[in-house]
Amino acid sequence: MRRITPSGSGDRSDNGTSSRRSTTKSFSDNGVIRKKKPRKKGSSRTATAAIIPPTTTTPTPAKEKKTPPLRFSKRLEWVAKCVALAMLVLWIGVTYYVMSNAHDGSPSTEGGLHFGLTPPRDGDNPNHDKGGEGIMMHGLRNMEHKLQAGVSILKQKIHKKSKYHVASSTSNSSTAEWSALSSKHYLLHSSSILVKSDTEYNMHATTDTNNKGNMIDMRELTATLPFEDVDGGAWKQGWDVQPVELNEKEPLQVFIVPHSHCDPGWLKTFDEYFQSQTKGILTSVYNALMKDDRRKFIWAEISYFQWWWSEQTPEVQRNVKERLLPNGQLEFVTGGWVQPDEANTERYAMEVQLQEGHDWIANHLGDQYIPKYAWSIDPFGYSPTMAHILKTYGFKAMLIQRVHYAVKKELALHKHLEFMWRQTWDKTGEHDIFTHLMPFYSYDVPHTCGPDPSVCCQFDFARVNNGYSGCPWRKPAQEITDSNVKARSMLILDQWRKKANLYRGNAVMIPLGDDFRYQSDGEAELQYSNFQKIFDYLNKNVPGVSVQFGTLGDYFKAVEGDFEPPVLKGSFFTYADREKDYWSGYFTSRVFDKALDRQLERVLFAATDMGATRTEMQSPRRALSLFQHHDGVTGTAKNHVVEDYAKQIHEGIEFVQSWMLKNISKDQLLRGAVDKSMKPCWQSNAPRGLSQNLCDVKKQIYVYNPLDSEQQCGDTVVPSHETVRASLPCDISPSEDNTDWIKFDAVTGMMTYPFKEEWMLWKVDKGGAYLFFPGTLKKFKGGNGHDDDGFELKNKGFTVSTPSWKRTLFVKPVPDEFRDSSSSKTFVIDMVYETNLRQPNEEWFVRFTTASPVIENKGIFHTDLNGFNFDTHHFRKDLPIQSQVFPMPTLASIEDSTHRFTILSEHAQGTASLQDGSIDVWLDRRLEQDDARGLGHGVKDNVPTRTRLRVVLESGSFAQDGNEFEPTPLCQRMWDELNHPLEMF
Repeated sequence: MRRITPSGSGDRSDNGTSSRRSTTKSFSDNGVIRKKKPRKKGSSRTATAAIIPPTTTTPTPAKEKKTPPLRFSKRLEWVAKCVALAMLVLWIGVTYYVMSNAHDGSPSTEGGLHFGLTPPRDGDNPNHDKGGEGIMMHGLRNMEHKLQAGVSILKQKIHKKSKYHVASSTSNSSTAEWSALSSKHYLLHSSSILVKSDTEYNMHATTDTNNKGNMIDMRELTATLPFEDVDGGAWKQGWDVQPVELNEKEPLQVFIVPHSHCDPGWLKTFDEYFQSQTKGILTSVYNALMKDDRRKFIWAEISYFQWWWSEQTPEVQRNVKERLLPNGQLEFVTGGWVQPDEANTERYAMEVQLQEGHDWIANHLGDQYIPKYAWSIDPFGYSPTMAHILKTYGFKAMLIQRVHYAVKKELALHKHLEFMWRQTWDKTGEHDIFTHLMPFYSYDVPHTCGPDPSVCCQFDFARVNNGYSGCPWRKPAQEITDSNVKARSMLILDQWRKKANLYRGNAVMIPLGDDFRYQSDGEAELQYSNFQKIFDYLNKNVPGVSVQFGTLGDYFKAVEGDFEPPVLKGSFFTYADREKDYWSGYFTSRVFDKALDRQLERVLFAATDMGATRTEMQSPRRALSLFQHHDGVTGTAKNHVVEDYAKQIHEGIEFVQSWMLKNISKDQLLRGAVDKSMKPCWQSNAPRGLSQNLCDVKKQIYVYNPLDSEQQCGDTVVPSHETVRASLPCDISPSEDNTDWIKFDAVTGMMTYPFKEEWMLWKVDKGGAYLFFPGTLKKFKGGNGHDDDGFELKNKGFTVSTPSWKRTLFVKPVPDEFRDSSSSKTFVIDMVYETNLRQPNEEWFVRFTTASPVIENKGIFHTDLNGFNFDTHHFRKDLPIQSQVFPMPTLASIEDSTHRFTILSEHAQGTASLQDGSIDVWLDRRLEQDDARGLGHGVKDNVPTRTRLRVVLESGSFAQDGNEFEPTPLCQRMWDELNHPLEMF
């Protein structure tokens, strides 16, 4: 949320793959690609959809490109009419069948989890168990989606020589009647989101009223997309793509981009990976590049590169600085310390890791080599916050990969895999950044050269002679010789041309790499030398194509100005790579370590506010940066790797606390009041040990406030950016005098007013570190149930404890400046949960439900993105529960016209809203089994964890006035204090 940020080598895929998971033109300042001169007549590139380009700050009418009319023969016109008639008959038949076989649409009563129509059972066809109008609309939308895909493919075949054109505001896709959704469907209450009537489906169903143009809004797209999993043939999650025609006058540019994806921790620790693999990879790449100036390579993780660099001779360092970098043979992409996760991270940490990488490049190689193009191929979903950060740091374009397969297919059908990524709140496009989405299943060689992995795998020359276990499609890789170069070259060219037909520019990028590739000089030589033979043959013998090794920057420069890209808003969560396998488990996996991450962030933030420099804080900053890796903060690494991350974070916390202690001591010495016995109050005796307040409650302590607003410790007011003496405890235990309005269940001790609290769990039999699958839902029964061993209820319910968990409640006073006539029913309550999950295959969560009145949010649910942006979700009865769990870095919220209910958290976890008026927040998860994404084991290393949730219930006017979701000033203050509390010594 923008104003929430305070001022001041395993198998992760199916199909047997080893993967886990023109230059003078430029991008204009407002993010719109400047046009090159129009294509000559006969250009080969095609498009299947029309889009209005983003407007600039001062909009000017877009000039429509003219498209030559199609010249159908009479016979073809007759065939087209027959096809149209057949479609009409099919539409009528399906409509009649669906309506005649529909259920009565009675609400579900199973478990109380869903509202509206009965949800599909896990594993069932989502078309089953739907009632009346719901199934009819679903069936029609599905059918229309299939017809739309068929028409799109037909257009590719017919419109071979038509140019992509920019549509006027009266094009077919934008003239349909707009209307609000019926009570059976839900929509975002945002000015940028309008949804067509129930009988229509079109991905261009959003209009930005300030932009006056068509826009792809992921919030609306995910609310309406059928999310079908139809076998597409060779491209399992796509369709039979046809190759783009070649044009000798405008050759298709093919860039083969060698890379190696090196995780800074996953199955091995960062140190183990460097010593056993990454050091050798960088050396092999260096040797290969030095042999031939035509060879190129991209590198992302500066955490590895800086270590390798420190061990090189002056000659090697000189060759890198004076030859490989200036020649463009070696290019850094993104240049962060790691390739960060984007679901569980806060913006603060995302920027720290980027700064650490860029600082190293600037200090050792020069500012000119700080990247302008970003590469993010393995994080499990993507946030617009990262796009905003990259734009802020001067990036021109970015690449992403792990997006839901159905979303990829939908975007590919319309040639929308390249777009200007816009912030949902940006009215002018000022922060737009050009984004390339890879189209296929993974980033390994079988899934990057084209739509047929069985063909592409044959050109992963590292698999020759069964290297890396060979190709699972029983078509082995083979080296290029004089006798086979023609046939092999034409075979792979066909794949390149098919991939090129998914994009609008006259260039195609073919990544050449995988996890920890180029491990030896021999492997590198196999890749470079065999591809060079293909290049030489094609460039000499095939008109209309130009093939070469390239970098990410080479590709983006080649497509600048080729076309007007569409504009896209929103995030890419929750990710699914196949079937119903949604990656919503990692939002909560190793939740202790997610909390530990935020502790380091908090003390770094406070130390920086005290005046600490980046240089002074380099060690803890790098520890924090390393953990932002997409197998670190996600909780998806091996057990010993998790321990290694925790050790570094724990040492970082102690380092920063020591620095702050010295700073406070110096300040107090100047005032003549130094206490030599001072120590940090909050300490832990082990890296993965629960921290405790060790300060004596009988003595006064020093507290520091890093915020711009005052905070309170007990009765002591702490001014902003000041250190004062105070007495513990800072949290005042509630008394019956001022909290008699809070009601509890006499049996369970759970709160019943002003909102309902339920301790719940999913008992599951599958899922792992990455994936969540719901099982049997169970509720805590309290003293009269089966959970009574060791159950204890104190102070009517302000404290509830069992042998495995404890909940303590604190009431936060609403600051006077936020009190007015409408705040009489505004409450702020902290719920502190201490958990110790030991039971196998359980997912613990707490459900909060508004009590009086129940908020009628109509399935609309808001979460934050990295403490900077917001995302909005629609509950969908036709999708599995695991698809409706979202990342909650710090906030989840629901509202209606008169009330808003917000949950704030001090660390990341998963969240959902599965019924009106309620929010589920995950507390921990323990899984016995692996989920086949490469980790090789479940999540069983749970440790005691503390989670503080701050519940803010506000009354007032929250009318659906079309504005983007924004926190209230009270919510903003409560967020600040929760995420940047007083530092105690």
